Amino acid sequence: MFREVNLVSSFTFASHSSEPHQPASTKPVMSPVSSHRAMWAFSSSSVLICRCELASRKARAFRDANSHLHINTLEELKAHIARCEETGDITGFVLAGWCGSDECEAKVKEETKFTSRNIPFHPPVQKHVCITCGGEAKYTVWFARAY
Repeated sequence: MFREVNLVSSFTFASHSSEPHQPASTKPVMSPVSSHRAMWAFSSSSVLICRCELASRKARAFRDANSHLHINTLEELKAHIARCEETGDITGFVLAGWCGSDECEAKVKEETKFTSRNIPFHPPVQKHVCITCGGEAKYTVWFARAY
C-alpha cells in the first residue's frame, strides 16, 4: 500500500511565536516562490509517486470501469439502465453511434434521460450505426446522464 509523506524542501520555516522566550515553531510556511504543496507516496517497491499521479490513476480506473463500449441500440441502452437501477450501480458513460439528426438525439434524451456529452477526436471504438434509427453513424458520441 502507499504511505504518504510531505516533502518540505520547497517550504520555508518561520516562527509562529510572538513571545521571545518561546521556541520557534517548525511548522512549514509557504515560501513566496512555492505556491503549492508537494504530496508524494512511496509504493512497496520504493518508487516515489506524486499524489497527483495517484489521483490520475484512480480517475482513469473509475472512468474505465464506468465506460460502456458494447451498447449499440436504444434497447440495449434501456436494458443497461434497468440493470444498473436494479443493482444500484451508476449508468456511467456510453459510447454510441449517432447519425447527427436532432430527432435521434432528442429521442435518446426523451426515453433514457441520456444526452450527448462529447464527440471524441479519437474514440476507443469507432461506431458505424446510429443508436436510435439504425442508420449510418456520422459521429461516435459519448452519452451520459446529468446528475
